Amino acid sequence: MADFYTTLTSNDYGVKDCAQEVFNQLLRTDAYSNPPPIQKENLVFVTHSTGGILARYILEAWSDNFTEKKIGLCLYASPSFGSKLSSRLGAVFSFFNHKLAQELQWGSSILEDLDGRFFGLLDAGKLAIAGMEAYENKAPFKIPFLSARVVQKESAARYFGARTLIANSDHSSIVKPETLSCQSHEILLDFLTRKDFIKQAGQSSFDRPSLFDRYSPEYEDFFIVRTVDSELDSLLGNYSIWVCGESGVGKTASITRSLDKRNIKPFYISLGACIGASFNELLNEIYLTLLNDDEQDIPQLSDKECVKRISNLIKKQSEKPFYLFIEEIPINNEKMFLHFSNFIYAIIMSVNDSANFRIVLSSIYCPNTKLEPEMKKVSEKLKIYVWPTWNDDDMTKLAQLIETDTGIEIMRAKPLSDFQGVPRKMKIYCRDQLSKA
Repeated sequence: MADFYTTLTSNDYGVKDCAQEVFNQLLRTDAYSNPPPIQKENLVFVTHSTGGILARYILEAWSDNFTEKKIGLCLYASPSFGSKLSSRLGAVFSFFNHKLAQELQWGSSILEDLDGRFFGLLDAGKLAIAGMEAYENKAPFKIPFLSARVVQKESAARYFGARTLIANSDHSSIVKPETLSCQSHEILLDFLTRKDFIKQAGQSSFDRPSLFDRYSPEYEDFFIVRTVDSELDSLLGNYSIWVCGESGVGKTASITRSLDKRNIKPFYISLGACIGASFNELLNEIYLTLLNDDEQDIPQLSDKECVKRISNLIKKQSEKPFYLFIEEIPINNEKMFLHFSNFIYAIIMSVNDSANFRIVLSSIYCPNTKLEPEMKKVSEKLKIYVWPTWNDDDMTKLAQLIETDTGIEIMRAKPLSDFQGVPRKMKIYCRDQLSKA
C-alpha cells in the first residue's frame, strides 16, 4: 500500500510532490525488512483516482528504473485528463491554495503534458506495460448540482483497449467491492490472468490452460464435457433459460461454450455490483447497459417503462439472432425469483420475433423446482435449469487433466471430497501449489 499527502490545507503540494513521495516508497525497505518493491521483476499498480495519475507520472519520469520490469497498470476512475467536477470547484481550491486539486481540473497544463508524455512512452515501447481502465457510471451524491460523475469516460478511458464501465458504481464504490463476484474485483482478476498479460509478465504459475477461469475456444481441449453441457446446449436451441447453481461449478463456462459453438456473441451484462438493489433498480441497470450510452443522465424509469424500452432495444437487433446473457443476478429468495422472472417473461413476450431472441440468465440462487401456478406460463418460454455440482467421476477426469498439464499431484495429496464437487476449488488449490513452487 502506497499513500501520499493530501488534505484541504496541503497548499502547494502538487502532483510532482505526491509522485515523488510514492516513488520513494517503491525504493524503501519496509518496517518488516522486506526488500523494496522496485526489486521485483513484475510490478502491478492497482490505482484509484489520483493514484493512477501518480503511477503514470512515476513510470514516465523515472522510466529507466522500470526497463527490465514487467508492468501492469490498473486504472480505476483515474482522471487522466482531469475532472470537470474539480473544474467547477476551482474557486474553492484557489481559495485554499490547494495545488493538487487545481492540477486535477479538466485539461490542466500538467495533466495535458503528462497525457502526451505517457502516450509517447507507450508508443516508444521502452517499457513492457499492459493495462486496463475502469470508470464509474453514477454521480457520488443525489444532489442537483453534483449530478455529474467525478470522472467522465473520456478522461478515465484513454490508453488501453481493456476499458470497463462498472455497473452501479460511483467514484468511491468502484474500488470497494463487497464480494468476490463484484465486477470491480472480477475485472482485476481477469486482467491478472488474461493470457497476453501473463505471457508478458512471465507468470508461468497461472499460464496453464487447464486452470482457465473463463472459457474461450483455445481451452476446448481442457474442457470436461458432461451430460449437463449437452442438455444445456439442447435447451438453448429452443428456449430462453435460467441456469442456477453454486458458484464455481462451471455455469458461465458451459453457457459461453455453447453460444460460441453456435457462433453467437451474446450481449453480456453482469449484475454482480447490484447486491441489495430493488427490482426497479435491476431493470434500470439492464436498460442502461443495453442502451450503451453511459454519457446520458437518465432518470429512474418505472418497471413498465423499463420493460418497454428494453424490449424496443432488443427488437432493433431482430435482423440476426440476439442473445442477452445476464449473470450474477442478486436473487436470494423465492419471492424475488418469481418477481424477477415475471419481468423477464414480460420482456420475452413483448419481443415479436421471439424465435430470433433468447435471454440466458445465471444466478447462484436455486428456486423451488415445483413451479407455483404463476410460474407455469413463464416456464413455457423460460426454462429453469438447476446446475449440479460435479460427481466423483468428472472431478477425477478434471484432476487427471490438470495433473498432466501442470505436474501437480492432486489425488495423492488430497481426497477429491475436499473440493466438494466444485472445479474452481480444485483450480484454486492448484494455483496455490504453483505459486509456492
